[in-house]
Amino acid sequence: MIFSELTQDRISDVTDLFIAAFNAPPWNDTWTRETAELRLKQQLSSPYDYGLICEIDGDIVGMVIGHEEQYCDEIHFTIREFCTRVDLRGQGIGKKIIRELDYLLKERGVHKVFLATIPSEGTVGVYQKLGFEINDMVMMEKRL
Repeated sequence: MIFSELTQDRISDVTDLFIAAFNAPPWNDTWTRETAELRLKQQLSSPYDYGLICEIDGDIVGMVIGHEEQYCDEIHFTIREFCTRVDLRGQGIGKKIIRELDYLLKERGVHKVFLATIPSEGTVGVYQKLGFEINDMVMMEKRL
């Protein structure tokens, strides 16, 4: 398993992975190549954005992208996109990606990691096993 930084020039390499992961259950999104590439480019457009690719035998099997933010005297990191290959789910790849991300973020001085996900059987429990806790914050939305 090899980890490397996800940069703008590697976005096209992870686009198919992203589409396959998020167009599948439980999300059932409707990403196209064009919209997915734009989303991923936007997620890596700031100097405070950071992404990681996971490869096995030259095949990309997972990725994570997030953003660092100063919060009082701490640095927080919010995961914006995280996925593994659909056919490899349940094999511990996501756990290894999060462990590597945690290690790298700690080196960068990050104190806390956040993420938002849909509340489904295949998401919340998985993230709890990776050390995430449900907090007292609520993510809300409003359609304009």
